[in-house]
Amino acid sequence: MKQYFCLLIAISLLVAGCQNTDNQDIARQQGTFVPHAEQKTGIGFANTLTETEDVNVLSYEYFYNGGGIAVGDFNQDSLPDLYFTGNMVANALYLNQGGLQFKAVTQIAGVAGRKNGWNTGTTLVDINNDGRLDIYLCYSGDKAPELRRNELYINQGNNSEGVPTFKENAAKYGLDLPTYTTQALFFDYDRDGDLDCYLLNHSIEDFQSFDATYVKGLSDAFAGDKLLRNDDGQFTEVTADAGIKSTPLGFGLGIAASDVNGDGWTDLYVSNDYIEEDYLYINQKDGTFKDELKQQIGHISHFSMGSD
Repeated sequence: MKQYFCLLIAISLLVAGCQNTDNQDIARQQGTFVPHAEQKTGIGFANTLTETEDVNVLSYEYFYNGGGIAVGDFNQDSLPDLYFTGNMVANALYLNQGGLQFKAVTQIAGVAGRKNGWNTGTTLVDINNDGRLDIYLCYSGDKAPELRRNELYINQGNNSEGVPTFKENAAKYGLDLPTYTTQALFFDYDRDGDLDCYLLNHSIEDFQSFDATYVKGLSDAFAGDKLLRNDDGQFTEVTADAGIKSTPLGFGLGIAASDVNGDGWTDLYVSNDYIEEDYLYINQKDGTFKDELKQQIGHISHFSMGSD
């Protein structure tokens, strides 16, 4: 009986193995995704969250929103590399070795991020126009402003081993704002040939619907969205002058840039959570925007999580 049992297990394992191989082959033929383990890829990043009495989803409601991942060729070898951000763990940079093999180079590259900082998003941009991708990190979560200052890692080029190294220099560019930032978008809104910056921020206050009319008329230095114009490498805030809303009622969770009306100028769509409406900013071609959401769109959502 024992021999038959062992034989049955062996046959089952063989069949399971064949089925797994067959399933992967079928998946490849159909163009669907096939999972690969850390042992194969070398990617072992995990955004592990540990709740405490002081830090949890009640003290910060976006506790489980995660960080962000950016994909780009940092060392200019024509292979896409991966940069993961963490909330309670250090960030991680993996260089693509080809064949779905990646190498962790975080410490050498110097892009682990601020200790105790709560990353919410990451954006790749060639901020100094030298042909190399730089990394902009957004922070939120912590009530201490110094721990919320966004960071900008400037790509210094590859070292002798072909690993790109970075230097944090957000303050030099005027991009080290201590806002509650969800994500940053770099785009040329005034068509002067350089990249400007829209900081999508969010409030940490709980507003009721009867507060909305009053709060819409306020501005908030930390929770309100920001528009920063690039003036020869120095970013200047032009939020109010450009017609961008910066109220504490904004709970920005998504932003998309596109030429909505086909006039050759970039417009913006901002997705807001909770009771604030979304914004559809139409570029007025004179350095300003106008929110035309209700004029352009017949049906809008509440609690928007993002847009495409």
